[in-house]
Amino acid sequence: MTTKDTPDSSSFSDTPEAVPMDELPLGSRCRVVAIDENSESLLRLMEMGLTPGTEVTLERAAPLLSPLSVRLPGCTLAIRLEDARRVLVNLLPGPSSAGENTPSRR
Repeated sequence: MTTKDTPDSSSFSDTPEAVPMDELPLGSRCRVVAIDENSESLLRLMEMGLTPGTEVTLERAAPLLSPLSVRLPGCTLAIRLEDARRVLVNLLPGPSSAGENTPSRR
């Protein structure tokens, strides 16, 4: 199940600030806009509540940045970096959106 209708879909035109979840700094609050692929692991994350419209907070990253600890309403999920790249989000305003906790991605 994917939130895109077709590969050339313009479903993101109304949300130009959507970015992959893995590009946000730790501590960021965001809202899931779309999930870009049908992999088994992403489908399982969707079953556990990571769906478009859900507000999440990026809490922690493992030493090699994978997995990421993501707080959803009612639970915390560990998301592989490869899967976080497929989750498009909009950054939400708030005190936890500061960039000083940005982990090095290199």
